[in-house]
Amino acid sequence: MSDSALDRLRERLPEALRARLASEGPVDAWFETLGDDLPAVWTALEPGELEEVVGLLVEAGAESALVLRRLEELLPTKSGRKLARRGIHRLKSRGVAIEPAERASRPSVLKPLDQDSEQGLVTGPDPLGRRSLFLVAPVPGGARMYEIALSDVEGVVHLAAGEGKRRDARAFVRRVREQEGVRTVSVSGSAVRALVRRAPAAAERGRVDPKLLAEVVGHAEAETPGERVRAELEPAARELADREADELLRKCVETGALPPWPPVGPAGEELASQIEAIEHSPLVLSDAQKRERRGELIRERADRLLDAAYRGRVAARLEESAVLLLDSGDRAEALAAIQVSGRVREAQEALRVPFLELMLTIFLNAERERPEKRDPSRLILSS
Repeated sequence: MSDSALDRLRERLPEALRARLASEGPVDAWFETLGDDLPAVWTALEPGELEEVVGLLVEAGAESALVLRRLEELLPTKSGRKLARRGIHRLKSRGVAIEPAERASRPSVLKPLDQDSEQGLVTGPDPLGRRSLFLVAPVPGGARMYEIALSDVEGVVHLAAGEGKRRDARAFVRRVREQEGVRTVSVSGSAVRALVRRAPAAAERGRVDPKLLAEVVGHAEAETPGERVRAELEPAARELADREADELLRKCVETGALPPWPPVGPAGEELASQIEAIEHSPLVLSDAQKRERRGELIRERADRLLDAAYRGRVAARLEESAVLLLDSGDRAEALAAIQVSGRVREAQEALRVPFLELMLTIFLNAERERPEKRDPSRLILSS
């Protein structure tokens, strides 16, 4: 297989999958590493794109035989399976021995598709830790589609489901991907279920149907998308210098690639009020004295404000954001997010982690500049 063709085949994989592969190696080695994640990611392609992938696999020769066979088994449409079979036939005509696929292992329209055939889409966490999740799960004769609004503070705040034909599911995925101003990344369906399972419990407050919630979390895998990316990138992330990681993440916040995650809540508002009181103190204080008092107050309150619960949320948000950074091709920034997430989670003194100090500074600057009640989702980095 030519290098250019191999490169084009790699481009048909999400960055999160490419990151799991060695820089070199045949397609069958990819299959050993990725398992069904490799062919499954191509099952959602449009017919023209799928035809190109099959052509590249045929060009690979014997090394792609197992992948093509498994792809034929996973494809949900007759036309898609026909394309895969055509590729298999072309390999056979070149003398490549391919064992017949087990017909019983192919999902039938009379029973649900394999769990691997599920599709998931996720957005990144916003400034309040909220995000949107979408799940498409095959059911007999069609697909079940879920829309989920998730908060890492409040839990599942919205959950709706509907059913339709396979074409309805494809249209649903297309609409999600084409939403203006909304960035999503494809993940496994079971990873979406894992995110929902890890969320704080909210069903008892009547926000969602508990039966529908149980339906979603019933087949969750052990890892969320962020945890999976952390496992993949952590060895390389450890090699990144702290200062370099801190600078990369600061630039991400400045450019909007990462949202700020300010420590909102009563403790933060109390600290902002006390700092404001220093500014308007009846005592005659020099600017240097005011700065010193502000610094003392922040140091005294920082560990309470940036407590273990907040740090845990920020660390998880960094890991989940690394999924989107990696998918965008921003590998260095993704490594920085993973590296800093570990330091955030393990911090004994919060202000010793520059990223946490930055989050606190953003919050306090916004409180100082806008004394009226604000929407924290509109916070921006102050220069």
